[in-house]
Amino acid sequence: MILILTNDDGIDAPRIQALQQAVNGTGIIVAPTGQFSGCGHQVTTHQPLRLHHRALMLSEQVLYIYLDELLDFSDTSLAVGVVQLVVGSQQRAREKAKPLLERTISELTDEALKQKVIELIERILIYKFTNLTREELEAMFSISDLKETRFYQEGKLEGKLKGKLEGKLESIPRLLALGLNVEQIAQALDLEIVQVQQVVDSLSNNQEN
Repeated sequence: MILILTNDDGIDAPRIQALQQAVNGTGIIVAPTGQFSGCGHQVTTHQPLRLHHRALMLSEQVLYIYLDELLDFSDTSLAVGVVQLVVGSQQRAREKAKPLLERTISELTDEALKQKVIELIERILIYKFTNLTREELEAMFSISDLKETRFYQEGKLEGKLKGKLEGKLESIPRLLALGLNVEQIAQALDLEIVQVQQVVDSLSNNQEN
């Protein structure tokens, strides 16, 4: 399970979203700063918190990741690495993209999952660097790896580089699964919050049906 803590308008009253996803067998809490430590003293000030959220935050099985320290947090899971790619600066994304891709290729043995993660990384870069040429984007990858992706093979990369709305909307479910909230996804993909919310609502309706 991933919990995302946000600090709306600078007020110390975070809104919590619980997403059902196991990451390396542990819970992960992503908070804006270290002030949201769940080690017993701060967590009691967060309202409203459901009891099972409170218990999870106090558990020793929870891994805390603070967004203001995330860029210096090197020993992370692939999932957190992708989150790092989303929330980091363009300069950090340039530095982290290729190592993250190399980890994906070397650590994932499931070929289908590996392909999905590679494509997700590619999408994030496309939307994060809309000013880059195709050649500059390819330079972040090894050419052989990029050409093996379905996006390249199907000729979709050119369209993605132009920021096609369809491609951005297709990325939303995967970013949700990684624990990002509506506002974070909208910022990462340069979309309106209402556009992201519509996709989230549609996914919820499909699950109910």
